[in-house]
Amino acid sequence: MRPAERASRALGAGLIGAALVALTLWAHLMLGNFDTLAGLGYAERARAVTGLSLAFDVAKASAILILPLALLAAISGPWPLRALLAALFALGWYWVAERVASGFASATGGGWLPGEAFASLIYRPGLTPALWGGAVLAFLCVIWRLCRRPG
Repeated sequence: MRPAERASRALGAGLIGAALVALTLWAHLMLGNFDTLAGLGYAERARAVTGLSLAFDVAKASAILILPLALLAAISGPWPLRALLAALFALGWYWVAERVASGFASATGGGWLPGEAFASLIYRPGLTPALWGGAVLAFLCVIWRLCRRPG
């Protein structure tokens, strides 16, 4: 595989990975958390919480993952690197979820401590591990399909 082809496939994998994060997190917010988030409202109070506003927030936060995921996809090789890639993808999913959740108003009127917004607003015992794990497995399938070496 030529370097340009490998780079374009890695960039495609990065785009698909960021889209997977955005799509699964948006689905998570709509299925499990929409009523809670709509009740709290955004911290800046300038706009209402809608499905479209959540999609915009998730897409904006996950766009920063495109380049790191593409770089990791470019060097993905044997299973130890793919296991590291899966762990970093899962960490990216958590990071985006934490960023989105911290944009909402706190019930106490103050700010959020690190990890507190995710635990309070995002995490649901059955739904979160299922969507999070499904996104990781889907991304590993994308890596396997796009970034494997022929022969």
